[in-house]
Amino acid sequence: MGSVNKAIVVGKVRSVEPARKAGTGETVVNFTIQTDGDRKQKGTGAPRTVIETHRIAAYKGKADFASLLAPGDIVYVEGPFQYSIRKVGNNQQQLVDILAEKLERVHKVPRDPATATATATDAGTSN
Repeated sequence: MGSVNKAIVVGKVRSVEPARKAGTGETVVNFTIQTDGDRKQKGTGAPRTVIETHRIAAYKGKADFASLLAPGDIVYVEGPFQYSIRKVGNNQQQLVDILAEKLERVHKVPRDPATATATATDAGTSN
């Protein structure tokens, strides 16, 4: 039986790290997005909002596009999960990133023209 390793996430950009070069020489931009949803609490059934943060890694052309994102933008991200382990002191921490194969801006937050870094020709998608 085959398997699927893919995530589809729509959420609000929380932070965008500066572009950097990976070990392979490719440009990469890491950013985080948040999603929220309503769930019922066990036992009481009372509604509660659950907020989850997702780490996204964008390479090559998608990295160029991701570097134009700003906190508050709403994005659609599609791609496989990538698992890695980071050593923190004597402990190991498992990290899960989503590798952006498809990246689209659904909503762009208005920016102050004096501080804007995105260009007027920013198309809004990177496929």
